[in-house]
Amino acid sequence: MRQLITFLTLMGIVFAGRPAVALAQSEEAAPRLWDAAVSLGLLLGHPPTPGMTVYGEDTYPALPTSVTIGRYWTTHLKTEIETAFSTEGNRFVAYQATVPDSPWPASYSADQFHRLTSVAAGVTWQFRSNQWVHPYVQGGVALDWDRSRTEIARQTFYFPRNSPSDPLRAIEITPDRQIGPDTRTAVRALVSTGAKFYVTTRAYVRADARAAFGNRLAHVTVRCGFGVDF
Repeated sequence: MRQLITFLTLMGIVFAGRPAVALAQSEEAAPRLWDAAVSLGLLLGHPPTPGMTVYGEDTYPALPTSVTIGRYWTTHLKTEIETAFSTEGNRFVAYQATVPDSPWPASYSADQFHRLTSVAAGVTWQFRSNQWVHPYVQGGVALDWDRSRTEIARQTFYFPRNSPSDPLRAIEITPDRQIGPDTRTAVRALVSTGAKFYVTTRAYVRADARAAFGNRLAHVTVRCGFGVDF
């Protein structure tokens, strides 16, 4: 009697579990042609600054938000399109100016602000076919719009008239002024690597790192977000 009860209990577990197994198998077998994700991150921009001295900052930080839609062509090959925009980041820059009657150039500082908007397309190769983790590499191209402005406060340079014993003379080397805003458009190559970490059969966490290149390194982005296959 005990064996019969045990057998019936086991059979009940098996048949009760079959719908769940069948559902999981049907979900696993169902084609997943598309995915979409929203990501937040940290961007380090590296714009060129002609005439800047070595005392300025090379990069500025900003917080980008991106929306990505991908199309699977095989289990491993996917194409993506993406749009992204960042908050306004700023950096300290420094320049030199020639001062009349002074043997030394004068340095003055400014705050430079940047806001990046981009549209990108890429080809992704996804490694492995396990259930939870899918690392990938990606190459692509982006069209970037870099909106920048520079704020310069009034600054004064002091120097002796003829010799160090003479009283100092004040010369204004720059008034309060703003340059821009101006927008530069650039086409850049993209290289990135990352992984998708599935939390359900279709929902995942996506993390990646990306670099954009023109004639030099333009910006680097580290991102993390959420997405879904459909």
